[in-house]
Amino acid sequence: MAPVRIAIAGALGRMGRQMADAVQADSRLALTARFHRTGIAGDGLVSRDEALGLADVVIDFTAPAASAD
Repeated sequence: MAPVRIAIAGALGRMGRQMADAVQADSRLALTARFHRTGIAGDGLVSRDEALGLADVVIDFTAPAASAD
């Protein structure tokens, strides 16, 4: 069975980083994308739209306003 492809919103925050570590530690999951606020650059980050195209599931650790967007 193929691993579930996971994207993490809010990837640079404390919980986003912990969630990335947890996903990478589970062989049933594949961390396919990490993203943060628009305009924020970071190692390995992709745009929100790219992340949504790469994932089966998005784990969102952002503020409510960002999540609604």
